[in-house]
Amino acid sequence: MEYDVVKLQWDIYIRTNRVIEAKHPGIVLIDKKNKETLIIDVAEIEKITKYQDLVIDLNIMCDTNYNVIPIVNCVVEAENQ
Repeated sequence: MEYDVVKLQWDIYIRTNRVIEAKHPGIVLIDKKNKETLIIDVAEIEKITKYQDLVIDLNIMCDTNYNVIPIVNCVVEAENQ
């Protein structure tokens, strides 16, 4: 999905200059006007730093600012009383 100032991508593979394990983010929002890209990761608490290496590499390679927005998927278990 693409408009004049923003582009929304999902289920994409991002190529980088080095080997990085996590290069397949779920959602990527590109703000063309402000040259900012947000990698939105829906994950469990243990995996919220999964895309940090990708962000570091992309910030070096590209003329835009990359950030990760983690959306934590958690389940709260209720105790039976």
